[in-house]
Amino acid sequence: MTTSQAESVWVRSISPSARVKFLAALSHSLTIASRVLCHAGDSSGEAVEKLRLLNEAQHQVTGYLAHSLVGTEDPGYIPRVVDSVLSVQDSVVFQQAEQAWLHAKRGFLEREA
Repeated sequence: MTTSQAESVWVRSISPSARVKFLAALSHSLTIASRVLCHAGDSSGEAVEKLRLLNEAQHQVTGYLAHSLVGTEDPGYIPRVVDSVLSVQDSVVFQQAEQAWLHAKRGFLEREA
């Protein structure tokens, strides 16, 4: 089982209200990751592509979150959302996305304990 698959199982295992809390924390962490990429000092087209990849991950997270908040959540999309964060092919973006995930999950687990 890949990390993305294992994390998808975990996200599906928590309650819908807990899932909203986690996804909100993850969304915030992804904004911090975007700031890191913006302040890396590279203004090339490559940097823009890195931000686009991270933005796509955040788009998936916030889209799922929006559906959750209005009562149209579909847990069948969880693997796609998790993959958008934890299966990014660019190594620099993956590092930032993975750190965002770990930070959000750590904080979530500490608050829920």
